[in-house]
Amino acid sequence: MKNSMTGVLISVLVSVMISFFLWNLIAVTAQDSFRKLEAQLVTLEAENLQAQVTYETLKKEQKAILDDPQKMWLLTRRLLKPGFEEAALMKMITDCTYDCSDGFIIKSFDVYKPFYIEEKNDEENNTPGVVDLKNVELDEFGMPVGAEVDDGSWKGAEIVPVKIAFATSFKSFAEFFRNMKNRNLPLHIIRSLDMNFVNSDRVRGTVIISFPLAETVVR
Repeated sequence: MKNSMTGVLISVLVSVMISFFLWNLIAVTAQDSFRKLEAQLVTLEAENLQAQVTYETLKKEQKAILDDPQKMWLLTRRLLKPGFEEAALMKMITDCTYDCSDGFIIKSFDVYKPFYIEEKNDEENNTPGVVDLKNVELDEFGMPVGAEVDDGSWKGAEIVPVKIAFATSFKSFAEFFRNMKNRNLPLHIIRSLDMNFVNSDRVRGTVIISFPLAETVVR
């Protein structure tokens, strides 16, 4: 009987020790996770503050450009010219693939229908709007019917999106965009990028690049 009681007490003691160890392990893990979350929060707050500073800096730079006619003229010269340059977009972009060390294969090249970004003087909120140019009625001079007289203020911009499906190496992918910069292509911005690794080095995907036109349709 005494041995049985001793065995039970030992079992209970072992169970308590194991429970204590497990709870201590859970507590340590929880504290570690909490410290990591705190560190991530501090990092995010710092990044958010830096983003706000960058935004304010860009706003000041934008105002400086808009207030300087010479800078505006230089900026306009970099925009895509309607007509020949617009039609030559494919050649301008494919030229950037020629000296890619591992080759840059363009599997498809699509120019999307242009869209128009303009300032809308909405009574409720003054927010930029997007206007589809597909169904705009034009007069004999190619201008929209009912166009307003240009008073010199910014009316908006016509944007030409280009979608490219590609296959290449990661190295040549970087070289392609470096070439786009070095060849002084018209001002552009990467609207979206979808890229997948085929293996450790090869990639394929699609990229949409937006080109603002130098001359805009005044609505």
